[in-house]
Amino acid sequence: MKFSIITASFNPGDKLLFTVNSILEQEFQDFEIIVKDGGSKDGALELLKKNAAAGRAIAEGKLRLIIERDRNVYDGMNQALVNTQVLEDYIRREWPRFPLISSTTKRIVQTEGVLRELERGYHLVVLDYDLNHNESALKELEPHAGRIELLVNEVCTPGCQRRAEHYAQQSRAQLEFDVKDVFQCPNANPNKTFAECTKRPAFISNDEIGSYIERGFVNFKIAGRGMPYQYVLDAYLYFLVRDDKQKFMREKIGQFVADAAKKTGGRQV
Repeated sequence: MKFSIITASFNPGDKLLFTVNSILEQEFQDFEIIVKDGGSKDGALELLKKNAAAGRAIAEGKLRLIIERDRNVYDGMNQALVNTQVLEDYIRREWPRFPLISSTTKRIVQTEGVLRELERGYHLVVLDYDLNHNESALKELEPHAGRIELLVNEVCTPGCQRRAEHYAQQSRAQLEFDVKDVFQCPNANPNKTFAECTKRPAFISNDEIGSYIERGFVNFKIAGRGMPYQYVLDAYLYFLVRDDKQKFMREKIGQFVADAAKKTGGRQV
């Protein structure tokens, strides 16, 4: 199996090299790193290329650099994720070389709709998580498994009829930086914890992921948009950190957050 680790950068100084080398030092090595850089001018890319480990990774094809001017780091990271035709047309016109990802916010729950998205040439189609354990749907999509992405940890009520509406509201709220815009959902779950998420029907556990990979489903996404900090931290530690290292990483992240809060006068970071 191979994982792709994608990061966006713009004038990051030595932080980009630190990030890349931290990944390269992991025991698990069956991955590639893709750096989407917006045209850094601070020497970060040169520093990366001169470093022994990073330079070797570039030569071996393990580390790929995509350098193309964009508006900012967020633009560089998100420009290929689409959920509307207007957005798709814009991206195809402005960045024709970038692969497009069909977003789960389209709320496609029938395999016929997923297959139509694949026929339109999307690089990846994010599966609605109501289909995560739908064996007949997975079997039908198996020939295209390498182009399917699965959400492993969603917390929405299975079969919720207002999910598409909720997705649209969340997108508007984030675009407008409106943290007070709360979606009134009849199926709202006040207990937004990762422990609760693991009990939900759509959850895909670490023990189950291997069976998906054996069938060719190798693209997985950890959802966290609009979720509490503790939920996101627990999810990342569970899926991305070995069991024996989770306590260490939790303490390190906690200390980092505490230090950052002091520097920002207690503001959320």
